[in-house]
Amino acid sequence: MDARPAPAPDHSRLGRPIDARPRFAPEHAALMTTLHGLAPADWTKEAVPGWTVRELAAEACRIVSIVY
Repeated sequence: MDARPAPAPDHSRLGRPIDARPRFAPEHAALMTTLHGLAPADWTKEAVPGWTVRELAAEACRIVSIVY
């Protein structure tokens, strides 16, 4: 087994990286406002097939925690 890491892919054709995290602040604020406004009964409703509002909110917050 070769323990050396694989070489990093060349993404130079994409240009200089930018930090897009500040662009998500308005959406994050709107999401938090929406979640804070939910009634207790809303959390158990189906948001999308197979996901409750609570599950979808938890996944969205998990993703936000990774980004920030």
